[in-house]
Amino acid sequence: MVRVMRDLDGLTPEQAARRIWSVTYAPGYLDKHRALAEEQMKREIALPTPLHAADLQFQAFAEFDCSQQLVNIKSPTLVLTGDLDQLISPQNSLKMAKLIPGAADHRSGRRPPRVMGSDRRMRVAYRWLP
Repeated sequence: MVRVMRDLDGLTPEQAARRIWSVTYAPGYLDKHRALAEEQMKREIALPTPLHAADLQFQAFAEFDCSQQLVNIKSPTLVLTGDLDQLISPQNSLKMAKLIPGAADHRSGRRPPRVMGSDRRMRVAYRWLP
């Protein structure tokens, strides 16, 4: 993500937004839904996030770590991720699941979290829900 965010100086807002698309949209999404992405881009350019807020969000994204608090989760938890996510590695979900008590508890009949395609994720989620 940092690589994509570099060198945005001198670009129009549209050019910058399209460069960022490589990490915000899965491959193939723009082929099918480019008009939706263009509409979203226009809304974001018309009503941009204030720069100070965007900076704070980026800092939080880069520095925030709540992994030590995951052991305190007491509710049944299914950890899912996008297998094509460019911002956060799908392996991060596997690490999270190991820290959450019962997230991958085979005894409860729940399937362990794993990296999978979106159609399989939805089937797992529907089977997992009570």
